[in-house]
Amino acid sequence: MKNDTDTYIQAARLGVVAGMRSMAAVNVLSDYLNKVDPSEIENTPLVLLKSPAANTALRMAMAGEMLADKLPFIAARISPPPLLWRVLWGAVLGAALSMDKRRVNPLPAALVGGTAALLATYAVYHLRKQAGEHLHIPDLLLGAAEDAAVIALSTDITRRLT
Repeated sequence: MKNDTDTYIQAARLGVVAGMRSMAAVNVLSDYLNKVDPSEIENTPLVLLKSPAANTALRMAMAGEMLADKLPFIAARISPPPLLWRVLWGAVLGAALSMDKRRVNPLPAALVGGTAALLATYAVYHLRKQAGEHLHIPDLLLGAAEDAAVIALSTDITRRLT
């Protein structure tokens, strides 16, 4: 990344992805860690995301989350457990991005990522709900459109990070 501001911008973008599809955001982090190999994560749990097996498992988890999102019995993303999960991943992702820049403090990056995840979770939830109710677009189609946006944003983040 070019500078500290880029780190915070990418932390926010990853937070947005985490708010939409948390496993997609974790998959982006795994891709990133496998390409840049920041030594700062060697003694942290994040080192587990560097393996090819973890990367494959995360891709499967991402696909599973995208499928599960379309099921009517899955809890709303704004209910406490899924919301907390998304915010925590946003924070972890923000902090992890700062690790390859020794001068970037992980705490502000974590706050940026977590806040972006929180805001995106609510914004996308309500946008999708309103589009379904007022525009009469089937939820399955809205979910597929959200998946496409997540994939596009994730691909762009991965390209910009490496």
